[in-house]
Amino acid sequence: MSKQQDDKEFLQQVSQQLDESEQTLSAEVLSRLRQSRQQALEQLDRKFYQGWRPLGAVAMVMSVLVIMIGLNFMQTDMIGHPDKLGDLPLLTATEEFELYDELEFYQWLEFEELAG
Repeated sequence: MSKQQDDKEFLQQVSQQLDESEQTLSAEVLSRLRQSRQQALEQLDRKFYQGWRPLGAVAMVMSVLVIMIGLNFMQTDMIGHPDKLGDLPLLTATEEFELYDELEFYQWLEFEELAG
């Protein structure tokens, strides 16, 4: 026989013996056993969740930091660096603009706005 079959048979025999011995126990003993089992399961659940709590808190803090840093980079990129393609249509235009003919006037106008 293989080891798995031996293990399976062993577990069946143990389970059967425990079931038979349960029938001979008094109601009081069965009640105390069930209460003890329930308390053990509750403690196991509490320990499991308490162990994961710090890890969850660290993960949440890291997520918030990543989001804040990402938003900060995005905001800096938008404010600190103007759109590099914004002037592209103006630079690639083939027609001439009257602006170039009267460039000195527009420079004077800008100077007056800043001074005034």
